Amino acid sequence: MKVQVLYFDGCPTYGAALKTLRKVLADEGLQAEVELVAVNTDKDARSLRLPGETCQPALRLRRSARCGRGGRRRAGIGAWS
Repeated sequence: MKVQVLYFDGCPTYGAALKTLRKVLADEGLQAEVELVAVNTDKDARSLRLPGETCQPALRLRRSARCGRGGRRRAGIGAWS
């Protein structure tokens, strides 16, 4: 699983969100690649395809899981635009 923590420089709460995310992952026994992504400009937001009034910090999740016969992979999307 991949988790992006979206924040802006100077965001007063992204540290707490990151701490909570890591605790939840550990408590649930989940492995995840956690990436911090600064979103400081409209251009940054557009390049990440964020919806208009996104509150930050925000989390985007992406996971893939094996499913079905033949071991085909299906992408599962959490909050990924």
